[in-house]
Amino acid sequence: MKRFFEDMNPTLRGFLIVAVIVVGIASLYPLEIGFFLIFTIAQILFFIAICFLVYRWWREHRGEIDLWSRRAKWTFYGGAALVVVELALASFVGAIVGVRLAGIPLLAWFLGLAIGVYAMWRVWQDEHTYGDYY
Repeated sequence: MKRFFEDMNPTLRGFLIVAVIVVGIASLYPLEIGFFLIFTIAQILFFIAICFLVYRWWREHRGEIDLWSRRAKWTFYGGAALVVVELALASFVGAIVGVRLAGIPLLAWFLGLAIGVYAMWRVWQDEHTYGDYY
């Protein structure tokens, strides 16, 4: 049995581990509480995964970013911080406080997210000319 799990595809093994955890939580708690716990854990893990991917991207490109002007760095990192705060607000504050994103708060959330992404994209485009000087 041990050999079976060692030879298994790592992705499939990870999904099986997650499935066992989900079944364990769902069987220990009543249905509503169990699904709430599973959903909350999934939200936290998704947020951590996004932060990890952004960190890996930053580690890969930090040499380029260090060559940028001070204003470009502040704008880029400010946009990244705004995106992280927006995602954290959508993931955790709504669940904790019980406020749903709908109507004006949803529009404000999308605008904040769009402003952060646009700032990062614009700085990235300005700093990467790829030798196109006209």
